[in-house]
Amino acid sequence: MNILIAGITGLIGKKLAIDLSPNHTIFGIGRTKSNVLKVTKNAFDWNDDLEQIISKNQIDVIINLCGASIGQLWLKHYKFILKNSRFEPTKKIVSVLNKFPHIHLINASGIGVYGYTKSTDKNEGQESIPAKTPKNFVDKGFLCRLSREWEKLACTHKNTTLLRLAPVFDYYGGIYKKIITPSILKVIIQFGQGEIPFPWISLSDVSSMIELIIQQKCTGAINACTDEMITYKEIHEKIATHHRCKKITIPDEYVSFLFGQMGTELFLNGSQAKPLKIIKSGFVFKFPNFDSFLNNTLS
Repeated sequence: MNILIAGITGLIGKKLAIDLSPNHTIFGIGRTKSNVLKVTKNAFDWNDDLEQIISKNQIDVIINLCGASIGQLWLKHYKFILKNSRFEPTKKIVSVLNKFPHIHLINASGIGVYGYTKSTDKNEGQESIPAKTPKNFVDKGFLCRLSREWEKLACTHKNTTLLRLAPVFDYYGGIYKKIITPSILKVIIQFGQGEIPFPWISLSDVSSMIELIIQQKCTGAINACTDEMITYKEIHEKIATHHRCKKITIPDEYVSFLFGQMGTELFLNGSQAKPLKIIKSGFVFKFPNFDSFLNNTLS
């Protein structure tokens, strides 16, 4: 197949370009063509004519991974960047896809679409469109509203998969690298008490999951997370043990003071979801639990 990846220069985009290229032809589009060329020779930027790109190269699948990182402080101007970096490319893609209804759009989203909670009970986000708020979840936060608006835009194209991603872990990038950076000083820093649910997924499994979605033409909402129920605290304890580091906990009130709304939504509250649809489709996780991920990355 001919696959166009928007946001190909990010963590997931680069991994997909490597993993999909043996069996597919990969095209990339991003803000600057020079950066896209570092990932694939078939490079475009947003100034190029998207309709021509799709038509000329007979694109079968578009994977939309565009979006600035949510890991920077959510000041007013950065909230605008978070929205604009997702909404504008998606608007452009779906407007052009009106002429290409057969193309399969795989649009990134996040489990933040369900809202957030401190509870570790059995309530969890269901794979429905639009997303429904589970019991004891708060759906008034910035991340929830951002994700729901983004999904609404993507779903104007009928042949769409909404990939609701949990935090993605990879030894060489993403959230895991940020957590272990202080380990050179023999410490791991945990923001908040951590007694909150923390779904996660490895980068390797994200890539394999997307490949299965392409093969089976799965559409609708899919929770991209492991089936493991684990807390933010347990994640940090396991990392600290494996790296033989001391875990330092920053109290909740300091997290709120330092990071504001971002701290409240990302560090002091969590979310819960189960990957029911993708498991039913036959997907098998390479790293079904966090211990298996750690043992692999440290071997």
